[in-house]
Amino acid sequence: FPTVTPTAPSGPYVSTTVSVPSIHLGETALAMVSLNNVPGEGYTSSEFTCTYNASLVEVSNFAITNLFGADAATVIYTPQTGSVIVAIAGSKGNRATTSGVAFTFDVKGLNVGQTALECTARVSKGDNVLTPLPFVGTSLSVLGILPTPTLTQAPPPMTPTISPTTCNEAELTGYVNIPPGTLLPPGTTFTQSWGLRNIG
Repeated sequence: FPTVTPTAPSGPYVSTTVSVPSIHLGETALAMVSLNNVPGEGYTSSEFTCTYNASLVEVSNFAITNLFGADAATVIYTPQTGSVIVAIAGSKGNRATTSGVAFTFDVKGLNVGQTALECTARVSKGDNVLTPLPFVGTSLSVLGILPTPTLTQAPPPMTPTISPTTCNEAELTGYVNIPPGTLLPPGTTFTQSWGLRNIG
């Protein structure tokens, strides 16, 4: 899948990034949602709306950072499949005055494909007005399952069966080059030699 690197806005904006550009089915990536170029007066609150393709990935484990203070009030709401709203407000006069990660969440691969991960934001400076910010999203590719290598165990040592009435007899004295229990990767070409002794 092609990767597009968007150009960041020059003013305040919200961005979504992932720890890795692709995962395999069942694996998890960490998504980070950040406020960037936060103005000096800061934000008292922000309402984020994140969207994703719910048939390809699932999201969980939302973790709020201290960007709005250590005891910020938070609400996480899922109005519909493929959408999550995260509202964060500083308490006791706290506000976001620096740029940084506002929250993180896990993204787990469910089906093969590529999904956009985009979080928009509306911020308030304490004037009861929510102002939308420009946003920069990202994408995450979900790949097939990695094949699990399998080891083929060597067959148990052969025990010769010799008829007591046979005149011509032989006895296995050992494995010359590959000892019993040796594991060889599937498809390996090898030659085995045995030592025999004439006991007839």
